[in-house]
Amino acid sequence: MSAAPGDRLRVIRQWGLFGIVSLAAALATPAGLDGLLYPFYVNSLSLLSLIGEWQPAQFSGVTGLEVLLLSGLFFLFQRPVRIPVLRLLILLAALHITLEHIRNQMVLVTLATIILAEPLGRAWAEDAGRPKSALLPRLWAERRELAPLLAVGLLLFVGTATYRLITPFDRPDSYGVPVTALRNLPPGLRGKPVFNEYSFGGLLVFQGIAPFIDGRSDMYGDAFTADYFKIAKGDTVRWKAAEARWKFGWTILPPNNPLVKILDREPGWRRAYADKWAVIHVSDRARAREVSPSPTAGTAAKPDTGAKSRPQ
Repeated sequence: MSAAPGDRLRVIRQWGLFGIVSLAAALATPAGLDGLLYPFYVNSLSLLSLIGEWQPAQFSGVTGLEVLLLSGLFFLFQRPVRIPVLRLLILLAALHITLEHIRNQMVLVTLATIILAEPLGRAWAEDAGRPKSALLPRLWAERRELAPLLAVGLLLFVGTATYRLITPFDRPDSYGVPVTALRNLPPGLRGKPVFNEYSFGGLLVFQGIAPFIDGRSDMYGDAFTADYFKIAKGDTVRWKAAEARWKFGWTILPPNNPLVKILDREPGWRRAYADKWAVIHVSDRARAREVSPSPTAGTAAKPDTGAKSRPQ
C-alpha cells in the first residue's frame, strides 16, 4: 500500500515469491500437509475448555495483559500514530486470538512489538522530519565513550553466566512442580503405571517417568482427556474402570484433588507421602519394600495402622 505506483507490481512479485518459498518450507517436514492443518485440528478440540491456558482472557483483576493493553493505548492515542491497513489487520487478529485464549498473549506481544515499533518511533520522534544516521556508524563514532560501559556489561554477563554454571541449583517446590514428593518416591515405583495430576506431567517426563497424561493434551485426544478430568473430579465409576484397565501402581495428586479423599478410604490403597504440594498413594499391588517412605522433607505417612491421614 505504501509502495509507489510504479513499484507495486515488483513488490507484489517479491512478496508472492516469498510466500511460495515459505509455503514450500512449511511443507518440507515429516508432517507434510498435516503440519499446516495442525492448528485447525487443535482449535477444534473440545478439551480446550478444560485447560487453563486455553481459557478466555479475564479482566476481573489487574493482569499483565491489561497493563500491556492500557500502556499501548496510551502511547497510540497520545501522539498521532498511522499504521498501514494490512499491519493493523494482523494486529487486530492477534488481539482477537489473545482475548479468545490467554496462551496467545506472547503472540500478541511479539507481533505488536514488530508492527508498532516503526510507527511509534516515527510518531514520538522529537524531529521526525530530520533523517537519522544509521545506528552502527553512530555507535562506532562514539566507541571510545561507550567502551567502559560495554566492558562493565560484558564482565557482568560473563560473571553471572559463570556463577550460574558452577553453582548447583535445586528447583524449589511450586504449583505443578512437586520436586520433594518425587524425591521421596521409592525407585521401584518409578517404572510402574501412575495416575498423575495434569500439571505434574511435565515434571514426570523430565524425571524419566511415563505419565498418565501431560500438557500435550492434543496427543491424547478429546475422549481420553475428558475422561481423565472426570476422574480427577472424583468420578469413582470412571476411576475404577481406569484402574482396572491400567493397573496403577501409584498416584500423585494435589492435596485438594477430590480423588485424594477417595483414595484415603479406598481399600487396596494407602497414603505413602504428603506435603503441601502433592500426595502420593500407593497400591497394595506394589511391594512393601518398594514403598518405604523417606524420612526427609515433607510429611511421610506411617505404615498402615488402620487410621487414615487427612489431606493437607
